[in-house]
Amino acid sequence: MLRSLLIFLAAVLLMAGCASSPQTPKAMEQPPAPQYTLSEGFNAQNTNALDVGQKREWSAMKRRFIRLGDHPGTFGEYAGPIAIDGKVYVGNADGRFLCLDRESGKVLWEVAFKGGIYGTPAYDGGLLYIADDHGEVAAIDLTGKKVWSFKHISPVISSMIAEVGVLYLVSADQQLFALEAASGTPIWQFARKPGKGNHIWRSQKIALEGETLYAGFNDGYLLALDARAGAVKWRARVSDEELILDITAGPTIGEESVFAASENGVVAAYSKATGVELWRAPGGAVNGFALGEGKLYLSRLSGEVSCLDAATGSLLWSTSVLEGAIGGNPVLAGEEVIVAMSQGSVWGLDASTGKVRRSSHIGSGAQAPLWVDERGMVIHSQAGAINFVDFRAP
Repeated sequence: MLRSLLIFLAAVLLMAGCASSPQTPKAMEQPPAPQYTLSEGFNAQNTNALDVGQKREWSAMKRRFIRLGDHPGTFGEYAGPIAIDGKVYVGNADGRFLCLDRESGKVLWEVAFKGGIYGTPAYDGGLLYIADDHGEVAAIDLTGKKVWSFKHISPVISSMIAEVGVLYLVSADQQLFALEAASGTPIWQFARKPGKGNHIWRSQKIALEGETLYAGFNDGYLLALDARAGAVKWRARVSDEELILDITAGPTIGEESVFAASENGVVAAYSKATGVELWRAPGGAVNGFALGEGKLYLSRLSGEVSCLDAATGSLLWSTSVLEGAIGGNPVLAGEEVIVAMSQGSVWGLDASTGKVRRSSHIGSGAQAPLWVDERGMVIHSQAGAINFVDFRAP
C-alpha cells in the first residue's frame, strides 16, 4: 500500500513539474512569400523567368482594349501589366491607372494621377503600388481606393519592389527610398549624385534578395545596399563610357552573381557578396535580361537576342529577329524566350538553340515588360492597347 502511495505521489509531482516548466517556444511561422514583388521582372530578383509549362501553343489574340483619348507625347507606354485573380492592372502615360477584367477586357475601375505612369505596378499584402512622373507614389487597394500617397520632388518612372512590408523605389534624381508599405512612412533614404552627360529614360532599376538591395545608377555604377538601413555594402563600375553611363539592364540576381549591363553594351557579372567582377562581355546596347538554368538571356535594341553562360559569360547562341528593336525585357517561359518587337510582333525563341518557334502580331510595338503566366500573355503596346494572347494545349 505504502509503495503504491509513493508511486502515485511521484507521478503527481512529475506532472506538476512538467506543467510548471516553460514550454519550448514554437518556431515562428514564416509568412508566405508575396507572389508579385515586381521591379522589372516577375520577382524581386528580376530573373524574368517562370515555369508555365510552355509545351503549349499560342492562340490568336483574344481581346484588345484601346484606352480612350489621344496618345500623350512621344515616349509611348512603358508600364507593364500585372494579372491577379482574373484582373489586369496597368498604368498609362496619360496618368490613368486601370483595372480590367482579363476575360472580357472591360475596364472595371480607374484612378487618375497628375503625371504619367511609366513603371509596372508592384503588389503585396492586398495593395498595389504605383508611381508617376510628377513624383507621386501611392498605394491603392484592389477596389481602386487610394490608401496613402507619398510625394517626391523628382519623377518616379521606374518599377518598384514591395516585399515583407517595405516598398523600395528609385527616383529619376538617383535617390533610393524605403517606405513602410502599409503607410508610406519613410524608413530610410539614400541619395547618389547623378552622373554627368546624357541619360537614358527609365534607366533606374533595382533588385532585392534577402537583406540586400541592388541598384544601378546613371553614373555607370552598380551598388549593393543594406535593405534595412540603406548603408552601402559595395559598389562596382559597370560602364567606362564617358558619354552615356546608364545601367540599362539588370540588376538581375543569380545564385552567386548579380548581372548588369550598360548603354554602351558592356554585360558583366559580380559577386553578390563582395562586388568583385567575375566576367565581362562586350556587345551592343542591352535593354533586358532573363536568367534561368545557368543561362543569361539578353535582348538588344538592335533586335538581337543572345544567350550567355551565366558562370563564364561565354556566348552560347545569338539570334537576330530583324523586325525592329526589342522593347522590354525578354521573358524565359519554360522552354521559350519571349520578346516583343517595336514593329508589332511578339516572338518565341527556343531557349536551348535560339531558333524562332512562333510569333504573333499585336498591331503595335511594345516597350513595356510583358506579363506571362500559365494562362497566356498580357501585353501593353506602345500605342496604349492591352493585348491578351492565350495559351492553349497542343
